[in-house]
Amino acid sequence: MKNIKYIMIAAVCTLFASCMGDRYAETDEAMPAPYGNNELTETNVISIADLKTKFAKPINTDYREGISYEQVTENLQIKGIVTSSDIAGNFYNEIALQDKTGAIIVSVGQSGLYGILPIGTEVLIDLKDLYVGNYGKQAQIGVPTMNAKGTTSIGRISRIVWDKHYKILSSGNLVEAEEFANGSASTNWTFEKDAGKLGVIRNVSFKSSTPSVNGTFANATGGPGSVSWTLNEQDGKKVIVYNSNFAKFANAKIPTGKVDITGIFKRFNNQWEIIIRSLDDIKPVAPAEKAIYSNSFAEAPTDWTLDQGILPTGITFVWKWASPTYGMKATAYVNGKRYETHARATSPLIDLTQVKKATLIFDHAARYFGDFDKELKVQASTDGKNWKDLVIDKRPTGENWDFVTAKADLTAYCGKKIYISFFYNSTETTAATWEFKNLIVK
Repeated sequence: MKNIKYIMIAAVCTLFASCMGDRYAETDEAMPAPYGNNELTETNVISIADLKTKFAKPINTDYREGISYEQVTENLQIKGIVTSSDIAGNFYNEIALQDKTGAIIVSVGQSGLYGILPIGTEVLIDLKDLYVGNYGKQAQIGVPTMNAKGTTSIGRISRIVWDKHYKILSSGNLVEAEEFANGSASTNWTFEKDAGKLGVIRNVSFKSSTPSVNGTFANATGGPGSVSWTLNEQDGKKVIVYNSNFAKFANAKIPTGKVDITGIFKRFNNQWEIIIRSLDDIKPVAPAEKAIYSNSFAEAPTDWTLDQGILPTGITFVWKWASPTYGMKATAYVNGKRYETHARATSPLIDLTQVKKATLIFDHAARYFGDFDKELKVQASTDGKNWKDLVIDKRPTGENWDFVTAKADLTAYCGKKIYISFFYNSTETTAATWEFKNLIVK
């Protein structure tokens, strides 16, 4: 009897399971997000840049000198993509939000935000009754908070309040890190426009830390606090890498070589703080590819041939080395007159016999041309007599003297030795000025 009873129970369970069908394990992708306020709709969305302009006064006011926050009393909204993550503990109770115009920090009294709002999540924020202000002049959304000294500044939105003010719109969105600087080059970023954005600084190395640690990102046993690392290539008073003692990677060793660092570039008064989201934001710089041939033209070349062609009376040369700034220069416009000329600046013989792929790279600027491809040609030859045009990918606009970096594929010449030539052509009605420098074949 017991066996019959068990068989009947099993049969009933099988029947109910089969009735559930294939949909039993499915999830409804149309269901609203389980977090935030799904009742919000886009009604009066402004850009992050416009928001910062509207609240410029509290954003730029030091909390010790005045009121550094202001309540949003209008029905205003912003939307943007989350670029920060607290998964490794270097971010705490805040979100970096970015749109096409800029970025802002949202201060939220909640941990584990990466599980709710991972990187790439598009969020709509209802700003009414929240506050816009600054922390260390970094634009921030939050609420007024009083510190131990009795001074009030912008602080964290409670989890309950925050939950009513945001809506998840989409996920998996990509925000490309913009280049902040390369090596020792200065940045063109501004605090007002760019603070809070996802950026990358390339070809840098770590220098020293404050407070001093034994070659680690931070002090894992130091309790509340942080460690700031300067970079050899940048002014330590202007750019630092900030690491929390509570970061999961606090005890990891700092890289000793050149790296590219991606992170949120926050403002703290007059200094940029780079805050990495995890160790994945630090990548070693690949060894520089050895050039087959290169010449920066920082000085007059001794290995190039300048064939000025047949020159009419009134002009004594077309090609010449101009300066370290401008490199090689060609023009047939002299004393207010244009001349017909055909002149070449030709490289030494370049050996491509040992490679299967090669690229020509150079910077050039030009103005006063009519048809660039007919008048200003980049050519290659195996014998220095028979020339073929190379296809370059970028040409100057002719509207200014800005140099552009151009590339040309030399793969067709691999296995051979070749000359590279810059062929200048002018007429009595059109005479361009053409400059090139920083030439590399690799």
